[in-house]
Amino acid sequence: MGLAPQSLHPHSVKADFLFRGLHLLVLWNFAVAQPLFDLFSRTAEFFVLRQSPPLDIVLFAILLSVVAPAPGVLIVWGIRVVHVGLGAGLHLLLIGGLSAMLALQALQILQTLVSGVVLMLGAGGIGLLAGVSYHRLPLVRTFCTLLSPGIALFPTLFLFFSPVSTLLFSSPVEIAQVKINDPPPIVLVIFDEFSSISLMDENRQIDVRRYPNFAAFAKEATWFRNASTMSSWTPQAVPAILTGSYPLPNRLPTVSGYPRNIFTLLGGTYAVQAHGTITELCPHELCAQLREPWSGRMQALFSDVGIVYLHLLLPEDQKSGLPSLQARWKDFGGGPALASPAEERQIPAHVWKALQDSLLAQLDLRLDRPQIFRSFLRAIRPTPQPTLHYLHILLPHVPYEYLRSGQTYSVDGGHPGITKEIWSGDVWATTQSYQRYLLQVGFVDTLLGQLIAHLKAADLYEKSLIVITADHGVSFRPHDNRRSVTKTNFADIMAVPLFVKTPYQSQGEIRDHNVETVDILPTIADVLGIKLPWSVDGYSAFSPEPRARTEKASSISTQIALDQFNTAVREAVSRQAALFPPDDPVVPHASPPGLVGQRVQDMPMSDDAQFAITIDQLRHFAQVDPEARFLPTHITGTLHSEEFRFIALALNGTVRVITRPWSFAVKGKDGRWSAILDPQLFRPGQNTLEAFAVTTPSNPGSLVRGTGSPQHLRVFQPQTEKQQYLHGQDEP
Repeated sequence: MGLAPQSLHPHSVKADFLFRGLHLLVLWNFAVAQPLFDLFSRTAEFFVLRQSPPLDIVLFAILLSVVAPAPGVLIVWGIRVVHVGLGAGLHLLLIGGLSAMLALQALQILQTLVSGVVLMLGAGGIGLLAGVSYHRLPLVRTFCTLLSPGIALFPTLFLFFSPVSTLLFSSPVEIAQVKINDPPPIVLVIFDEFSSISLMDENRQIDVRRYPNFAAFAKEATWFRNASTMSSWTPQAVPAILTGSYPLPNRLPTVSGYPRNIFTLLGGTYAVQAHGTITELCPHELCAQLREPWSGRMQALFSDVGIVYLHLLLPEDQKSGLPSLQARWKDFGGGPALASPAEERQIPAHVWKALQDSLLAQLDLRLDRPQIFRSFLRAIRPTPQPTLHYLHILLPHVPYEYLRSGQTYSVDGGHPGITKEIWSGDVWATTQSYQRYLLQVGFVDTLLGQLIAHLKAADLYEKSLIVITADHGVSFRPHDNRRSVTKTNFADIMAVPLFVKTPYQSQGEIRDHNVETVDILPTIADVLGIKLPWSVDGYSAFSPEPRARTEKASSISTQIALDQFNTAVREAVSRQAALFPPDDPVVPHASPPGLVGQRVQDMPMSDDAQFAITIDQLRHFAQVDPEARFLPTHITGTLHSEEFRFIALALNGTVRVITRPWSFAVKGKDGRWSAILDPQLFRPGQNTLEAFAVTTPSNPGSLVRGTGSPQHLRVFQPQTEKQQYLHGQDEP
C-alpha cells in the first residue's frame, strides 16, 4: 500500500509512470477540479445560460477531472524517458505548484488580515514544503495514493448528487389543453435591468421627448405604473413572470424546475417563437433550440471556467489584471432581512460575483443584442396557427454601449467608479453611468417603435395581446448597490415597466393599483378568457385583488409597504429630474454653467497656466461617418493639473459639454475623465475636437489656454493618435 515511484525497481517504468501520473491527477482534482465542481453544483445556472445539453455537462466533468491534467502527466513522462533527473524535477515542480494552489485557496480566510502578496508567498512556501516532503517521505506519497478515489468521486458527486443532475435527467412535461375562443397573437417582451423610473418625467408621466415610442404605446395600452418585481436576480425574476408564482430558493430556471408556465399553458393551442436568455422554461418540443457547434460551446465554456477559477484562486487585491466582464448579476443582499442566493448556497461573495461575471460574459461580449431583436422581429408574421412571440433580451442591461439609434459609441463599455457592485462616492462618476444607462433606454424605446411598426406592417398590431415589461431595475446612487436591494435603492430596482395592450384596445389608461410581475401570467389568462389549470400566487392585473394589496413582495420573505414604495418612487423620480434637464438628449446638469453652446473664438481666455489634457483615441475624429455603426461620442482622457477641476470640450469650434476628472484613480491613473457628446453634432468627414481647462465657478465664463507651445489639446492632426502637452512639451 505504501509503494511509491521512488521505491520501484528501476525497470518498473510503467508502474513508475502510473504512480507519478496518478498523484498529479489527485492534486489537480483537489486543487482545481473539486473547487469548480463544488461551485457549479450550487450554481447550475452556469449551464442553463449556455443551454448546455446533458452530453456537454458530462464531457465537461470528464475533461475537467481527467483530460485537462493529462498533458502535464504526458510531458513529465516524455521528459523522464529522455532524462530521468529532469523528468523527476519537473514532476516535483508540478506537485509543489498544485499544492501551492490548494494552499492559496485555504489561506484566503486570512486575506482581511494580510495582503495578497503575503498569502501568495505563504502558499508558495507550503508548496515548496509539500514538494520536498513528497520527494523524501514515502508516507506522503502513500497518502496521495489513498486520495486517488477522489478522481472519480468528485465528478460523480457533481453529476449525480447535486442540482446539476436535474439538467441530465428530466421528466416529461405535460402540455396543458385549454380551450381559447378566437385566440389572438401574443407578444411578450421582457427587458432586463430596466427601471420604470427611467421612463418618467417629474410628473410621473412618460417622458415623451426622450421616449416617444413608449409614450405613443401608452396611449393605446394600459400602463400599470406601480408594477414591481420581487427579485433583482434574473433566474428568479423571469420565472416569476412566466409562471405567476414566487420562485422557490435554489430552483433552476428550467422547464424541469418550473413545468407550469406560460409555454406549457398555451403550447397546446399556440405555436411558440421563443427568443430567451438565462432561462430555459420552454420545453424542447415547443421551442426549437439553435446551438453553436460543440467545439465553440466547449471553448466558450472553458474560457469562462478559467476566469471563474482565477477568482477562486487569487486573493482579492490581486485580481486587477483579470479580464473585465461588464455584465453582472447580483442578489438580494445589503438590505434588511433580504437573503441572497450567495448566502443560501454558502458561496463567498467574491466568488459569487466572479461566477455571475462569467455567466453573462458570453452573452454580453459575444452576442449582438440588436441582431437578437431583429431575429425576433423576423419571426413575427401572420400564421394560420396563433403564435406566442416571446423575447427576453439583455437591454438596457450593461454594458452601456448603444445610442438611441442603435449605433455603438463605447470601445469597452466599462464603468469606472464601481467596486463589487457598489458605486463610489463620486457623484459625477455615478451620474455619468446613469446618463449612459438612460441613453441605452433610448435605444430600447427605438426597439419598441420598431416592434410596433413591424406588427402594424404585418397587420397584427390591433388584434394582438402585447405585454412589455422587465425582470428588474437598476440603481445609480453614490455609496449604494447597483443591483442588490437596500433600504435606499429598493424603488430603483423593484419598479419595472408593465404595459398591456389587449386585442383591439385603442384607448390608453394608467392604473396605479398594486401590481407585481407574478400577476402577468394571470393577466394574460384573464384576457384570453381561460382559467389557469393550477394555482398561482398572482392575480389578473385587471381584477380587484391587486387593488387590495397593501404590501409589495421584495423577496420570498420580505414585504415592503405600498405607501413606502410609492414614496420612494416619487423621490427617485424627483432625483432623476434634478440630475438631468427635462429635454433631449440626455445630458446631466453641468457645472460651471454658461459655457455650453458658446463659440470658442468669442470666449475670454486666460494664459500662462500649467496643465495638460490628454484625449484618448483621437483617430476616430479624422473621418467621421454619422451613419456608421460606431460613432465616437464617448470621449475619455486625463487632466494633469492640481489647479483646475473642470474641462470644456469644444466640437468644431463650439463648447458642447462640461466634465470633470473623477476623484478616484483608474488603473493607477489619476485625473481620468469622460464625457458624452450629442451624436447629432458630428459632421461628415474630419471633426475638430478641442479641450480646455475651465476657471473656477466664480468666473465661469473663462477658458484657459496657454501661450506659445499650447498647453491644451487643441486640434486633431490625422497622423497622430494622441496629442498631449505639458508645459509646452509633448509628454513621453
